[in-house]
Amino acid sequence: MVATLREFTNPTDETAAMQERIHTFCDAALNLVFPPSCFACGRELTPNSSCGRILFCADCLDQLQIYEPPFCSRCGCGQLGSSEFCPHCLNDKLDFDRAIALGDYGGHFREMVLRMKKSSGESLALAVGELMWVYCRDRLREVEADFIVPVPMHWLRRTRRGTNSAAILAEVLGRRLRVPVRPGILRRHRNTLPQSGLSRRQRVRNLSGALALGVSYGLQGTRVLLVDDIMTTGSTCNAATGLLKTAGVVHVTVATAVRSPAV
Repeated sequence: MVATLREFTNPTDETAAMQERIHTFCDAALNLVFPPSCFACGRELTPNSSCGRILFCADCLDQLQIYEPPFCSRCGCGQLGSSEFCPHCLNDKLDFDRAIALGDYGGHFREMVLRMKKSSGESLALAVGELMWVYCRDRLREVEADFIVPVPMHWLRRTRRGTNSAAILAEVLGRRLRVPVRPGILRRHRNTLPQSGLSRRQRVRNLSGALALGVSYGLQGTRVLLVDDIMTTGSTCNAATGLLKTAGVVHVTVATAVRSPAV
């Protein structure tokens, strides 16, 4: 029987499991020849100090504030109180339907995210993307996304930085989920001020009219996984969600490496 194109682009669970075993074997072989080092501290990893295919030593992993359930469905943090939402989200207006975050923006995570924003931090962004997959894979699969869209960066800032960590994280998750990544769906046609240090109102004003739809890719009735490196007030993801839903997207889930509640 001739296999359909969909069977090739969406392999069965058995095929995916076989691919995973092959990748694991290849990684193990490479690690014997080229011993890996921790992406956070640079310490050489021993076979017992690596977490699967995640290249962080046990000490650095212990210092990362990775969220544990129960999770807030609005912002993705692991600081759920007695209600359905965390204290930071009770009064927030968030337009996206759900959020998934790996951990809290503090300590080692803060240092790592800042390093990811530089051209020398691309390999670190790849490693953090893999860490997101290890700890968030079940929640990411539940999204059943049709497309993955990274939060866009203006070309001028992209040129100065030499990288876009959100796009790298999106590529990792797209490869793991076997979902197409479409960076052209959204574009940033105005170079805004950095959001860090701005108040909630200033962030909204700063983003006003800065994002626009690029190629639509036939978004009517689709589900989108919107990826960024950090979420604070949700202003950027709100602006992106508004455009996506205007184009016909029915469900937007935001996935970020870290969550930094604005308090």
